[in-house]
Amino acid sequence: MDDLPPKLLIGMDVIGSEGMLINTSTGQVTLPRCEGAAFETTIKRRQPRFQSRDVRAAKRTTIHPRSVQNVPVAFGEDLPFEVDFAFESTFAHPSARGYHHVTDANFSFVQVRNDTDTPFTINNFTKLGRLDEWDT
Repeated sequence: MDDLPPKLLIGMDVIGSEGMLINTSTGQVTLPRCEGAAFETTIKRRQPRFQSRDVRAAKRTTIHPRSVQNVPVAFGEDLPFEVDFAFESTFAHPSARGYHHVTDANFSFVQVRNDTDTPFTINNFTKLGRLDEWDT
């Protein structure tokens, strides 16, 4: 079976514990703990599994003075469970700021901080930011 191409997915747990040396320019992998054995490999960039989307307030929410509050969010459809996400706040208000988040499929709110002595309201459907696949 000399013409059977190998199919192998190597995880970081194996790469790290075995001390594998990977040359991404040449595609050569060396195994120092196996008497320097080496093999050629193909390294491919993972294709994104998620299209980025806008995140909007799901309901009208009043942010009280000098506080941080959770603002419920909506973004159309359910999120896939096998993907991690990065939320980037683009919310612009003179007295408040939204926080960036790393989250998962259970993403349901964004934290917004009010640094003033006056409450303000975020209306339903206000754009709060953007949700993208978190590429680690």
